[in-house]
Amino acid sequence: MANNIMEKHKDISERIKTQPGFRIQIYFDSGANSKIKSNIIKIKYDSLISVKRYDEDFIAKFPNTKSYLMYQEPNYKIRVGDFRTSFEAQGLLNYIIDYFPNAFIIKDEINFPVLHYSTQQIEEDTIK
Repeated sequence: MANNIMEKHKDISERIKTQPGFRIQIYFDSGANSKIKSNIIKIKYDSLISVKRYDEDFIAKFPNTKSYLMYQEPNYKIRVGDFRTSFEAQGLLNYIIDYFPNAFIIKDEINFPVLHYSTQQIEEDTIK
């Protein structure tokens, strides 16, 4: 019986890929050219972030900075990040607001954050 409950829990956990959280919306538009504009904005954001990937301080502060192109008829949207709190999102917003002045924080379903452990942390956790 305990194994059956564990299997059900494992199955449910594997199917759930998102959780409530926050993203930053940097673009929102509809109309004839909105698809083209949204792709240009996404490339601009991705280019900015790829340059910052060489800055260890930036990576430590903002590990979840992926961009998402969304279409919700009739609007194209670009949202960025996977933040558990609005406070985390605010940090990235402060950084990108000069590049995307209309950006704002919005509640959204986010992907589970990737957990990064150092080898030392794993060894310390194993010893405990």
